Amino acid sequence: MADQGDIDLEKVLDELRDFYTGLVICYLRLPIPIALPTEINQFKDVTDAVARAYDLIDDQPMPEDALAVLTTTTLYWISAAELVTTFVGSGKESHAHAALLSMLAGQDHMRDFIHWTIAGHLPED
Repeated sequence: MADQGDIDLEKVLDELRDFYTGLVICYLRLPIPIALPTEINQFKDVTDAVARAYDLIDDQPMPEDALAVLTTTTLYWISAAELVTTFVGSGKESHAHAALLSMLAGQDHMRDFIHWTIAGHLPED
């Protein structure tokens, strides 16, 4: 079985930070902007802030489809953050891979949401 030494933790954390930066931009582009912290001192503070922002999404005056995409993006980030935390504690490579997969899927949704903020509609499939 592979252990934590087989996965570059810094790479996984960099990916999570990059995903978070995109999430910050998405929330600032909302009709009623929500500012997520940009200074990251404690990981728990960031995850708590994202969870609070998630609770506020439904109050945004925007189309249901765009709302669903942002909700999904946010849930993928929360899932990835939880999986990274689990990976750090367990050292199981599968947790790191699951976190990376969650980030990849979430970033796809994030691109769709950013497209909506620019074009006023979600991309065609």
